[in-house]
Amino acid sequence: MKKFLIFFTILLFASTSSVNAEEVGLAATQNLFDIEIFSGNSYEGEITVFNQSDNLALPVGVKLNLWNLSENTDDIEFIQAEEALNATKWFSFEEGTEFLLTEKDTSEEAKTIPFTINVPQDTPPGSYFVMMRFEAIIPPHYFEETGPRTIPEVGVLFFIRVVDLSLEGERINYSAQIVALEPKDKDPLPLTASLIPLPRAEAGVFEDMVREITASVQNDGIYHFTTEGFIEVKNMFGTKIATADLPKKIMMPGRVRSFDVEILAEESFWQRNFRLGPYSATMLLTVPEHKQPIVRTMTFWTFPWKALALVVIMLLLITEFRNRIFKAIKVLTSKQYE
Repeated sequence: MKKFLIFFTILLFASTSSVNAEEVGLAATQNLFDIEIFSGNSYEGEITVFNQSDNLALPVGVKLNLWNLSENTDDIEFIQAEEALNATKWFSFEEGTEFLLTEKDTSEEAKTIPFTINVPQDTPPGSYFVMMRFEAIIPPHYFEETGPRTIPEVGVLFFIRVVDLSLEGERINYSAQIVALEPKDKDPLPLTASLIPLPRAEAGVFEDMVREITASVQNDGIYHFTTEGFIEVKNMFGTKIATADLPKKIMMPGRVRSFDVEILAEESFWQRNFRLGPYSATMLLTVPEHKQPIVRTMTFWTFPWKALALVVIMLLLITEFRNRIFKAIKVLTSKQYE
C-alpha cells in the first residue's frame, strides 16, 4: 500500500544516466479541490500540468485512485471501494488520459486538462476522496542501468462532498467529539499530588506551566471538515492568561486526528518560575451546521516546588543573617553602657 505525505503536491525526479543528466519533473497549477455536489449533478473543472524538464519531452498519463488518511496520521493510503461508491468512475476527460508535454520554456510545455465529475443520482451522501495522478512515461534507456528508478509524478487531491436534502430541507450530517485534551510531553508530579490532595487537578500537578496541549478530535459525521476554534487558559480567578487558535486540519469521516497547540509563548522569569495554583484549559471546536461549539475542559495545577524551596531557603538565610546582625548590635550596645 503506497503512502504519501498529505496536502503537498507530489513532485518527484527521475534518476538519470550521465548522458541524460538532468532533473525531470512535473508540476500542476492546483493540488487540492474541495467540491460540493448534489447527487445527480455534475462539476466541471480543469488543471494545467507543466513539464519541468529542460531538454526532455514527456509523455504523461492520468490515473485515478481512491484514498483516505491512515488512522491518526497525516499519511495517505490508497484504498478500494465497491462499484457503487467508487468515485473514480465519476471522472471523464474531454481529450483522453494521455498527452505529450514538450521540454521546458516551449509553447507546448504545459497542457490544460478539462474534466467533468458526474455524480450518479443514487449516490449516498458523504465525502469521497480521489487522487488524480499525472505520471510521466519515460523510456527505459533514459535511466541508469543500476539503482532505483523514480518516475516523476504529481498528485492532485479531490475532496468531494456529495449532499442531499432531507424532506424537511435540512442537512445536518456533521458530528465530532473531542476525545482527548492533555498536556504534551509533560510528566506530572505524582509524589506532590499524593501528599497534597489538590482539587481540580484532573490532568495532574506540574512543576511549571503547561505550554503545549495535545488535542484529539474524532469525526463522527459523514462529511469532512476543517478544524476551527481555539484553546484558552484561565487561572484560579477566572482571568484569561493565554489563548491560541487551533491549527487547520482536515477531519476525515471515521478518523481521529491529534494535533499540538502552543498556548504560551515566551514569558518573563517570574511568570515562568512562579506560577502557582489551579488552571483550566478549555477547547472550543466549531463544527459546520452546529449552532453551538463542542467544548472540553482540562484542569491542572502548577506547583513550582524548586523555585518555592529556593525562596524559602533564601528567606531563612536572610532571617538568620538579620538575627546575627541584631545580636551583634545588641552586644556592642550593651558593652558601651558598661
